[in-house]
Amino acid sequence: MAVLALALLLALPSGASARVLAPSWIDGTGPSWSNGVVLCVFAPSTPVVAVSAAGLADSGLTVGVASLREETAATTPVAVTPATQVTWTVTNRSSSSWYDLSYNATLPVAPPASAVTSLGKVDVRLDFLLPVRYVEGVTENLSAVTMLLSVSGWPWQSANDHLVIALGLLPAFAGTEHFAPVGTGSTVLASVSNQSGRTLEYFAAGTQGVTQGPSGAGTPVAVQPDWAVGASAASVNLSVGSSAGAFTSLNYSATVGVVLPATIAGLPLSDFILVGGTAALVVVVVGIGVQRVRRRPSDLVFVEEERR
Repeated sequence: MAVLALALLLALPSGASARVLAPSWIDGTGPSWSNGVVLCVFAPSTPVVAVSAAGLADSGLTVGVASLREETAATTPVAVTPATQVTWTVTNRSSSSWYDLSYNATLPVAPPASAVTSLGKVDVRLDFLLPVRYVEGVTENLSAVTMLLSVSGWPWQSANDHLVIALGLLPAFAGTEHFAPVGTGSTVLASVSNQSGRTLEYFAAGTQGVTQGPSGAGTPVAVQPDWAVGASAASVNLSVGSSAGAFTSLNYSATVGVVLPATIAGLPLSDFILVGGTAALVVVVVGIGVQRVRRRPSDLVFVEEERR
């Protein structure tokens, strides 16, 4: 699985640089936004995000999806989506309450050993959402990015098979932070400062998705993460159910967030942020890679920030 993270790095195309500006939507190459707590930097045409604390230089956690595949009960792959050559439609769906960048694609599905043999197509949508600001009575977490995944129309080869979402993750700056080991049964990966040992960012895998069958009724389904973690790269296979081949659509969620210090500028953190319930990250898109998006200077975007 370590090869997966390397493949993601090599697969991602480079793009022109762009400045990261104020807490508002930025059109053009390499969009980015910030709500004053979290900074998000995106690839211009593939669903890859780097998440960091706003204003904290040389930090960040980059997340992307490697593939979506169907496996038998014996974990043998029988159908996969491509890792490259995918065209994504990128749409700004932001509102006064949420920053929302949406990636959509219809992806071909083929046998693992024969990319030219078509088994059908699957529709995938991934939304990255960040609350714009604190609203009284609302429990959204200002320090977390919600990634909402929707998969529909998977061309099942057997009703006894299950779906696997393969993700790749990297610290944006390997020289300043690293991944901590993930304990048995844990659903959270932490990126830790090399200097202080403090956790700077985290990825939290959701343990449940919602599927729909031909009747349209929603059914909860368990999602089990299988980690492979090194200090400078990680990957995780998210297995959806044990025999989930009956569903026609899937919604899944997970979270990428930042861990802030107890105080900011001498004031309690609670004065800046309301931490709510579990936010969601649905990262099911196929054919993207992970790159050190917030490397300085970056292949994708140059982030101008004040060090602190």
